[in-house]
Amino acid sequence: MYKFAVLPYVNAAPLVHFLPDMCPGAKLIYLTPRKTLSELTAGRVDAAIVPVVDYLDTPELDMIENLGICADGKVESVLLQCQCPLDEVIIVNLDPASKTSNLLVELLFEKHFGVRQKFRFRYGATNADACVIIGDRGLLAKHAMETYDLSAEWKRMTGLPFVFAVWACRADRTDKQKLSETLHAAKQAGCEAISTLSKWYAKKVGLTETRCRHYLTSSLHYDLGPKEKNSMQLFHELYTRLPRTHGQTIKEESIKTRRIVSNERKSHIIEPVASRYR
Repeated sequence: MYKFAVLPYVNAAPLVHFLPDMCPGAKLIYLTPRKTLSELTAGRVDAAIVPVVDYLDTPELDMIENLGICADGKVESVLLQCQCPLDEVIIVNLDPASKTSNLLVELLFEKHFGVRQKFRFRYGATNADACVIIGDRGLLAKHAMETYDLSAEWKRMTGLPFVFAVWACRADRTDKQKLSETLHAAKQAGCEAISTLSKWYAKKVGLTETRCRHYLTSSLHYDLGPKEKNSMQLFHELYTRLPRTHGQTIKEESIKTRRIVSNERKSHIIEPVASRYR
C-alpha cells in the first residue's frame, strides 16, 4: 500500500484528489510544505509533493518526471502583503509553512524590487511591515496597502514560469515507473474533473466556484516542460548566491542538510543562466 505526503491546499487538488481511485488502499498524509521532505527522506512515505527548494537541495531525491505545481505569471495564492509602501519596508514576516516562497521573496528584494533600504526577514514578527502568505490563506487574504504576487514578480524578472513544488521519490526506489504512472493518472483525472473539484474545494475553503475554477485552470498548471525546468535551475543558481548576512533566518534550517547541487543528476536540467541577474 502506497503512502503519499501531500499538501492541504486547493492548489494540490488536481494532483491528489483522485489518487485513492488510481491506487486503491493508498494513504494520503496531509502536511505543510516544510514537513513533506522529512517524511520522504525518512522513508515513511513512498512519494511526496516537496517544495522545489527541497528537491533541488536533496540529491538523493528523484523528481517524478514532468509533474509539479507551477504558475506562469500571477498565481493569486503566494503573496507579499505590505502595510506600508514597499520602499519603506524594513521587517518582512516569513510564512512558517514555506521555504520556497520565503526564498523567492528574498530574491525579489535582492534582485528585482529595487529597494535601497536595509531590510530583515523574520519568523513570528509582530511588528512586521510586510508578510509572506501562501496557500489557501493567500487566496483569502484581506486587502493590504500594497500586495505583490510573487510568481508574477518572478515572471517580470525572468520571463519564466515559477515552479513551487514537484512530486518526488527517493532515488533508490526500484518501482519509480509504477509510481510515475499512478501519479500521472491521478493528475490526468484531476485535470479532467476541474468543474467537480472547483465545486467541492470552493465550498471547503470559502471561495466562489468561479474563482476556484479560475485558480485551478488559469493561475496554475501541473506539467513541467523545458521552461519550467529552466526556471527551476535559474532559481537554484540565484538563491544559492544570496548573501548570508540577511538571508540567515530563512536558510538556517536548510543549511544543516543543504548541498549545492553540482551532481550531474540535477545540474544537467539546463545550462546555467543566472549571470543575467547577478
